[in-house]
Amino acid sequence: MLNELFHLSESMKRADVTHQSWHRHFKECPQGGKAFFVELDDQGRVENVSPITNRSGLRKYEKAAGYSFPSFNVPPLLQLVSDQDKQRAAKLKKILGSKKPFEETECNAELKYLLSVSVSGWVRSDKNPRARDPMDKLNNCLSSVTEVLAAILGEGSSETTRSFVELIRRAKQTDGYAIHEQLKEIAINGIKSNRFKAQEWMDVLFFHSGKKPKNIAIVLELVDQSQFTYPANHQVVQAWVNDRLMEAESAEEKQKDVIAEDAFAVEGGGMNEKFPEVKIPVLGNVKLHAMSGESPCQKRYGSSGAKSFLTSRPARQNMKNALEWITKEERCGKTWSNVSSLGPTKAVLISYPSELPLDPPELAGLFGGVEEAQSDPDGSRFEACARRVTRTLKGHTASPVNAELRVFVLIKPDGFRTKVLHNSRYTVQQLLDSADEWQTFCRNSPPVMIRQFGTKKGDKPIWRTPLIPYPTEVVWCLNTAWQRMGTHAETTFGLQIVDGLSLLLAGGPVLESVVTRSLRAITSNSVSLLLAIGQAAHQGMVHPMNATYGKQALLLPSILGLLLRKLGYMKETIMKEPPYLIGKLLSLADQLHVKYCQEVRKGQVPPQLVGNALMTSAMETPKKALSLFWQRIKPYYAWAQTVQGGDNVRLVKYFLGEMGRVSTALAKMDLPNRSSETDKVAMLLGYLSRSEKLNYNSEKITNQGDQE
Repeated sequence: MLNELFHLSESMKRADVTHQSWHRHFKECPQGGKAFFVELDDQGRVENVSPITNRSGLRKYEKAAGYSFPSFNVPPLLQLVSDQDKQRAAKLKKILGSKKPFEETECNAELKYLLSVSVSGWVRSDKNPRARDPMDKLNNCLSSVTEVLAAILGEGSSETTRSFVELIRRAKQTDGYAIHEQLKEIAINGIKSNRFKAQEWMDVLFFHSGKKPKNIAIVLELVDQSQFTYPANHQVVQAWVNDRLMEAESAEEKQKDVIAEDAFAVEGGGMNEKFPEVKIPVLGNVKLHAMSGESPCQKRYGSSGAKSFLTSRPARQNMKNALEWITKEERCGKTWSNVSSLGPTKAVLISYPSELPLDPPELAGLFGGVEEAQSDPDGSRFEACARRVTRTLKGHTASPVNAELRVFVLIKPDGFRTKVLHNSRYTVQQLLDSADEWQTFCRNSPPVMIRQFGTKKGDKPIWRTPLIPYPTEVVWCLNTAWQRMGTHAETTFGLQIVDGLSLLLAGGPVLESVVTRSLRAITSNSVSLLLAIGQAAHQGMVHPMNATYGKQALLLPSILGLLLRKLGYMKETIMKEPPYLIGKLLSLADQLHVKYCQEVRKGQVPPQLVGNALMTSAMETPKKALSLFWQRIKPYYAWAQTVQGGDNVRLVKYFLGEMGRVSTALAKMDLPNRSSETDKVAMLLGYLSRSEKLNYNSEKITNQGDQE
């Protein structure tokens, strides 16, 4: 990952892209769990406690795990020992949270009892003597950590930053025992005086009824913050604290460190320090480089941790800034996207051009994100996204032929360590050409119409043309195994995001290998759904699908054409070959069967039409399936030859004529004994293809690909 991030940092420098450089020990506060502002008065006493609904932007100085300021993680204030008392506390909490009136005297008596049998949650239990005492840790934060910060920050450079220095002074006047007792008093008063907040106090700051207590975060603040220009945790104040930390580290580096060139030829010190962590969306905390000395393979070479790849502090800071900048929430879909649904682990795709614009194009969005696609099935399509990316890159890049496009994918295979799953480079011109080719190849199929309901509840069914998928949508579709006549879907992980990128951008043996595996996946996983969609379309009906997967009905026909075209099969050639004609013949048989049922059986259509019933067999042994077909089609064929009246007589005669034309063509061809994967895909296209005489224009036909 270091190489990828170093090149990104260099691209940011060339483009003059600036990003707030945060000190490695001045970290963002975690977002999970409960959090409270604990406000101190001039004497260091806790005067007020208020919940924090959004910790975004809050930071803490943390040089070692758990030793921080001004934010700390602490257990609940009190703990109950016996299971019976825990049950009584849970019952009281339920009563306090109920909308029904309750007897305050009884609740206060129960609360008094629970207080008498509880013990401090901040003092280490004798049953676990090796555990760190939360009280000792908090006292360490309030004394030694504040001493370090006070020495670095001094008295504050101006009135705007004085609040943080004042907070340090007040924190040094108290200790963990005092804070515990003061919070306990506030919690008890809160339970007694405010029934709307009583349950929250019971659950978070007071009692814990489960097996393991959940920590809460307390963030120190000034109770009289209005007397200062900014509160101690304001972003302006935090920026000043960060600047002072960076200055102090730089001065220390000049005095102690040996300045030398690192592996990237960047001068600096701190070669033996640990690499910093970066918190990014989806993956959480990401270590830029980790190579444990406990691994035998590292001991063998006598090099582990930071020593395994000497990188100076400036270079590490630039790489940290680069990863933070490119994975900002507001750049989702532009420089990164969440592709976790395409594999068994969390994954993030990152993409950017080497000549980086200030406002990057939707490169990550061009590859697509399954989560976004599922939540907005009728949203911006591949064609519209490709046009916007093309305009941006052509307008910014001086030479698309030479300019690079960089793509890499980060995953956490074990949930902790981050790994680069894929790393590749392409020219910008290659991307632009591939995007145009992708759209052309996805249209490499005969006309197909899919019957679906509208996007809003109560909308009437409409005929829709297939959509052009994003590369990640191709992987999503092929990793979905359909069963039970296209009504049940299960996720598999046969293909990865790397395969989707290869389908779009790769060529030669790599592309051939991916297409071969994709063909095998679609004929194994998607046939049940495609046959169900085709049969429903032949009846003018909608195949019922789960909303999560409904979009696949519009994507799969395009994927069939794409895979065939990637292997060199053009639709003009495919439509003249036996597999396609067999699928077409069975499609015509279905439609003739429907008309027969409408006229002869008074609209009673069987669960499976004659052509649909033979498709599975035809995809394996075409000759055998056609022999069965000529036997089963006889009653419907005989009826069609004798039908004289009715509204559908002309359509029935059309089906007869088309079946005769296809049969005549097949009679002149050598039919394969067994179908290959490409034969199966071509046969599916023939089965899904629409008849030109059917009047689809009587109802609305939509094609989202024509919209931007």
